[in-house]
Amino acid sequence: MIDYDETRFPRYPVPADDSFEEMPNHWFVFDRQERTLALLRCVEGHGCFMIGQVSFTLVEFPVVSELFANAPWHSPAERLYAAFQFGSVTEKRVEQSRDYLLKAAKEGVYDLELRPLRNVLSRVRLKLSQLEIAPVSIIGTGYMLRRITPITATLYGRKRAHEDE
Repeated sequence: MIDYDETRFPRYPVPADDSFEEMPNHWFVFDRQERTLALLRCVEGHGCFMIGQVSFTLVEFPVVSELFANAPWHSPAERLYAAFQFGSVTEKRVEQSRDYLLKAAKEGVYDLELRPLRNVLSRVRLKLSQLEIAPVSIIGTGYMLRRITPITATLYGRKRAHEDE
């Protein structure tokens, strides 16, 4: 029997798409040490097969981790901002981020403060599109992960397998 380290390799189910169809026997698995995310398809009696894998930078990984930690629900902007600014999310850091973003909104510089986070989310969206998933903006609230169609993934820059020929 192989030991499975859930702290190093947390796994998440594949979220439903717009038709709310789940992908049974499919899992996203993080490797926290290598900062990678793999999409696995598990077949009973045959094990798991890797469908795809992407890697993230030190700045991107905490943001991606926070998106998956909150899936299938949305990730509030203050939690993503805390992940981006501090590299990890604690309730104290979320509270600091919330206060900072509220102050920025009152001063009219909210969008300016979120621009670096949005740049990171844009890079994350490109990488995750290879696995046919993307963070989707919820105006004034935050982001949530949604499955995307292969055609939409192509628009994000991912080539389909038969297009390489």
